Amino acid sequence: MVAYLVPWLFVPWIKPGMMSLAFGEYIMTLPTSGVILGQWYINKGKKRDFFQKIFIVGSCCCSLYIFICIAGIVKEEYMNIWNRSLFAVFSLLLFFYCLLYGGESLYPFKNQKKMAIIVGALIVIKGIYLAVFGVNFNCGKYIIAQVYGIPSIMALSCFNFLGEEFAWRGYLQKRLQSCVGKRMGVIILGIIWELWHIPLWVTTFQLNRQEAGLGIMIVARFINVIGLAIFLGWVYMKTENVWLCALLHGMNNATLTGVADGILEVHGIPIGAIIQPVILWMFIFSKEYRKESSVTQYGGRQKTEVV
Repeated sequence: MVAYLVPWLFVPWIKPGMMSLAFGEYIMTLPTSGVILGQWYINKGKKRDFFQKIFIVGSCCCSLYIFICIAGIVKEEYMNIWNRSLFAVFSLLLFFYCLLYGGESLYPFKNQKKMAIIVGALIVIKGIYLAVFGVNFNCGKYIIAQVYGIPSIMALSCFNFLGEEFAWRGYLQKRLQSCVGKRMGVIILGIIWELWHIPLWVTTFQLNRQEAGLGIMIVARFINVIGLAIFLGWVYMKTENVWLCALLHGMNNATLTGVADGILEVHGIPIGAIIQPVILWMFIFSKEYRKESSVTQYGGRQKTEVV
């Protein structure tokens, strides 16, 4: 309820530009905040750990910040500075807390070898795609951007990406898969995930203004997001590391400024929006999604709750 209803309180007043970008990052914190508030309500009287408190306090501060932006107190030219600073503070708190006290379920570098292989493979695949379909692709700048981006996402932007991944992968995925099976569960999760994006359709993304048309853009988004849910679901079952899901989510969202002058398009739709889901949907046939595999055990070990 928190993740789906709260954004609509702000949508009518969100303006294009930096405010819409700040709004997009803000609502990323709401899914995990909603899960935490639900757990607090169900488990009344139990001790609330520091990880949960960081998320709730951070999400409340972001809500206040968006309200201040709407009220015009913060000028647009300063919004990016305030926004980046706010997220950096809570991201650093989360990162160092989980690094020092997170335990097995919250440790950022759990299953390091698998983590390195998956991240490396994504960089190579993305690099090949940009080399083939990018305009004036610069390989050197691409490698630098990817290497620089990893610590930046992990330490300075994890608050918003974990705000989604702890909820979607760490909480909801297992529950859906337990009810309807691994494959159908992750597909339903992808649909739920994109429905949550609807406030961004009319603010940050402005789908109604795209060349391809609103209907085609909506279909493309559902296909892409379900594919990403399948891929990240596979990553989570493979590594049990929700931090890795957050990192890959961040790498997927990153804009590689200066790496290429643009991406070849078909009727206004980047070719990547056509090719990427084809690749990501293939992971639905991996062994992690086989019906005979246990839903409640990943990698031969009992899955532990991360939130």
